[in-house]
Amino acid sequence: MTRPIRYEDLFRLRVISDVGVSPDESKVSFTVTSADCEQDKYPSEIWLHDKKTNEASPLTRGHSDTAPRWSPDGKHLAFLSARDGKASQVFVIPVTGGEAQQLSCNLEGASDLAWSPAGDAICGLAARLEPEDSTRDLRKALADEEDGPTGFSRKQPETELRVYDRLKYRFDGAGYTDDRRQHLHLLQADTFLCSADPTPAEGRPLTRGPFDVEAFGWHPDGDRIAYTTNLDEEADRTGRRDIWEVRIEDRKPRRLVRAPGGILGLAWAPDGQYLAYVGDDDSWGHATQNDLWLYEEASGSIANLTETFDGSVGSGLLGDVRSLSMKVTPAWSRDGETIFFTALDRGNVAIYRVRVDGLKPVETENLLPELAGTAGNLSPGTEDLWFTGDSSARSSEIYRLPLQDNCPEPEAKTRINASVMEEIQTQPYERIHYRGPDGLPIEGWICLPPDFDPEEKYPLVLYIHGGPHGSYGDVFSTEVQARAAAGRVILMTNPRGSGGYGQEFVSACVGDWGGLDYQDIMAGVDEVIARGFIDTERMAVTGISYGGYMTNWVITHTDRFAGAITEMCVSNLLSFYGTSDIGTHFLEFEIPGSIWDNPEKLWQHSPIQYIGNCTTPTLVIHGEHDWRCPIEQGEQVFASLRRRGIETSMIRFPGCSHIFSITGKPSLRLKRFRAMEAWFDRHI
Repeated sequence: MTRPIRYEDLFRLRVISDVGVSPDESKVSFTVTSADCEQDKYPSEIWLHDKKTNEASPLTRGHSDTAPRWSPDGKHLAFLSARDGKASQVFVIPVTGGEAQQLSCNLEGASDLAWSPAGDAICGLAARLEPEDSTRDLRKALADEEDGPTGFSRKQPETELRVYDRLKYRFDGAGYTDDRRQHLHLLQADTFLCSADPTPAEGRPLTRGPFDVEAFGWHPDGDRIAYTTNLDEEADRTGRRDIWEVRIEDRKPRRLVRAPGGILGLAWAPDGQYLAYVGDDDSWGHATQNDLWLYEEASGSIANLTETFDGSVGSGLLGDVRSLSMKVTPAWSRDGETIFFTALDRGNVAIYRVRVDGLKPVETENLLPELAGTAGNLSPGTEDLWFTGDSSARSSEIYRLPLQDNCPEPEAKTRINASVMEEIQTQPYERIHYRGPDGLPIEGWICLPPDFDPEEKYPLVLYIHGGPHGSYGDVFSTEVQARAAAGRVILMTNPRGSGGYGQEFVSACVGDWGGLDYQDIMAGVDEVIARGFIDTERMAVTGISYGGYMTNWVITHTDRFAGAITEMCVSNLLSFYGTSDIGTHFLEFEIPGSIWDNPEKLWQHSPIQYIGNCTTPTLVIHGEHDWRCPIEQGEQVFASLRRRGIETSMIRFPGCSHIFSITGKPSLRLKRFRAMEAWFDRHI
């Protein structure tokens, strides 16, 4: 017999990621991340699924092990691990089991790795100090002296001074850069694996300089590595990336592609003729959808393979039992004739493929057009495709899809979360359709309480997504399910500006925050009210990031809601411009202009200007280490409402970044949920 879901069930569910089919296709590796509430952290393990026995079991246990990568001969897995409380290093373990051996000793905080095609080396991506020459004199002036004339003791512990001339000197979730840059390092694996007593070795730097390497991939010949970076003098002003390659022998770099926009991931074709990458051409600025591009090595030419596809390659949905990796690597078929990718399509994350025909744009094929849910972590075999999948009513598992001309339904191959899902009640979301104020078709999703009776009246909680180019859809969320289980109707809308509905739609809110996007959201509220089961005296609104911005906009433009919770919000675009880690280039596109040439525009679209209209009791929640929407944005809302005598409270979460509701410590995530429940209980 099942029971209603509770938010605490989140910490029993496990996140599945990093799916990889072995070279001989007999096994599938993946990462399983769980919650350790006693230690207040998230240990992760490497698991193996055996195709022959159809069983999955852990290969490593009790550590922070991630990013498993198969050796070319299929005998070992290399992975990243943060053991003994130290930053991640590269480890190697035999697939048959045994103790993992630490391969690297100087790649503290390694974030990715890849085997060479011959299996004799591993390339790791890790941070290294790359001081800016322009700040040398300032650093010297601020340096502690052994016997300075002031008489101060050396290295005062309370004076941690930082000097920057970079525009992006800190980044949400990563903190201050402190002159650390991500670079490629080469580790010898052959001698290590053959040694009777292997010892960790230092990785040899392959790239150097005041720039960051992001995505990378070995050429099949094994003599060079392609990688993405931006070497422009003002690189921090844009999200643009180029593709370079570095030769292993002499470490000489060479630029392959000068791209106009960003690049999320790349991969060489098995024969090395082409390099596929996911990126945008910046034609619609920050709202430009991603395409799949192909670089031909022989000619140096590039082509957009998905030019006729009005979707965003690699885009996904956020749930609270999903991995959050932003890297999107094109998945080549083993024969090199096909590339697989995911894309957000009207609230579903579908699987597509294109059959490569030189540099010609080609038609995309949706492999599962009738599938409702969210797919990710693609890994092709010769005759099948392995991936993770979930939906609004079921948490993530690994699936196998046979690659026939008419693909059958995918089959679940793991039961990692089955025992929990069989115990609890979940509600599938209902998709709703309605029109915006100008007739534009809009979609939304509602989650109804268990034992829903349309003749009864229910409180409503309106959720507003972030971005603004994010999207709601058919993805599992313990939070939404638990809120509905408490007897409320949950409404999630995808107003203009949301992803998954084409390029013109996703760009439609640019320069108009709080305009037609706000009206789209309120039209969704009216649509649900018209169904007759909402108590209009018991409605609340909440959202994070742009969702927090729009929550602030809602409460300053209507009094229809009895309560509000604004989280990690934006309230004042003028101060956001200079305090957010992305404030300058993000706002200069979204609300065109800057604080010196168009302050009136930024102020016009700032909810704080209208705070005098607010009468809604409002809870402000913010992470103290949120660099995306700094805490001063929430402080302005709280201070203004408190000064005006409006019922308000503020909760500051220490050490928490912008998305701590998904990545924060289990204890803090639970406290956040309970505080929100208390506010909803009080007001609706």
